[in-house]
Amino acid sequence: MSQQLYIRDAEFGVTIPILLNDDNEVMVEVSGGEITGEVTVEPGTKPIVTEAFNHELVHDGLAYLGGYVNETLGIGAETTLGIDVVSGCVSLHALLRNASGGDAHLWLYEAVTLSGGTPLTMNNRNRVSTNTLTHALVYENPTITVSGTAIAQAIIPGGNFAGLSMGGSMSEEIGWVLRDNTQYAVRLLNLSVGVEPISMGVLILDEA
Repeated sequence: MSQQLYIRDAEFGVTIPILLNDDNEVMVEVSGGEITGEVTVEPGTKPIVTEAFNHELVHDGLAYLGGYVNETLGIGAETTLGIDVVSGCVSLHALLRNASGGDAHLWLYEAVTLSGGTPLTMNNRNRVSTNTLTHALVYENPTITVSGTAIAQAIIPGGNFAGLSMGGSMSEEIGWVLRDNTQYAVRLLNLSVGVEPISMGVLILDEA
């Protein structure tokens, strides 16, 4: 399976998209200046520095992380992280980051209606960038007046061993490209027989 990577060209100040195919051949396609076309670099012929697409967005100041922690989510209690994507947004990529000290049920709902909630700060992961997230608002525990449609769900497993309780976490690698002018809810239900600590987070890659 091909992998999308990028080459940083320090001399010309550009980032070049590349594909790494199943044979570990680097397929480079560039245009502009005096260089154009496609080049195949055989393994071992020369050193090449690449970086993954998400890493590139961190360098570009377009990756934002936010969330919250509740150290005492009650038995059978639920918590919600709300995402409000603004109208006109072209490509907003969201990767969920969730953890629970015990068994929990997690859902992602689309086309919900949210109100209220505590606005969350979405920190730019490039700490020298002045960019701020402008294409979405993220909230802790907003009120859900229309439940929308569940488009994904998962169990975060907990358990115990030798009298010690254990928790679990879920961290997406692919994530979701969210629709513009649409609200989403990430809902976590504590299935444990005790009060549990949880964390709710989202990494947003704002390419719009």
